[in-house]
Amino acid sequence: RVVLFVEDDAVANEFIPALLPRASIRGMEVISIKGIDNLRSLPLEISRLVQFQIIVGIVCDTEGKVQNMIGDITKEVKKRNEHFTEDTIKGLFRVKQFKTNFEFANFSDKEIADGLNLQSGEMAKFLVKDVKKARRDFTKGKALDRLFNEKMREATGKRWDKKQMELAKSFADLVIAEFRAGKYRKNQ
Repeated sequence: RVVLFVEDDAVANEFIPALLPRASIRGMEVISIKGIDNLRSLPLEISRLVQFQIIVGIVCDTEGKVQNMIGDITKEVKKRNEHFTEDTIKGLFRVKQFKTNFEFANFSDKEIADGLNLQSGEMAKFLVKDVKKARRDFTKGKALDRLFNEKMREATGKRWDKKQMELAKSFADLVIAEFRAGKYRKNQ
């Protein structure tokens, strides 16, 4: 059995099922922690899952204080499961941390621009060059949120407050459409 913790509902409910449609049949449970800050509440729960030899994974990006939270969880898992060898713990508890964010780590600039256009309902026009700039500005954090909000404000004249995490649904829709059209790509 595998329990995979992801940052938000869109990844858990839209993107993972689109890519792994039989995950639940194969014993994988995907749980949204509804924001990376909620990792703080998981050390005990993850330790207990590992205790019962359930494989636990966390998929997250580098935004915020993730490194400290992952360190706290790892310490708790080791403390509560000291009867396990280091290799056993490494086999049961894994963290996949993207060097940037979920979108930049998994999609090309064109795919991100297409996802932003889909998310905007075609009200704003997102170009590949816009995404390239956001990718360069990533170190400032929430680069795609800023890009989306700026372009939507320019297009509508209104303050726009839609969140980037909703992009996962657009990306899932695009991946499903590519798959059905026979254009599904392996890592580009």
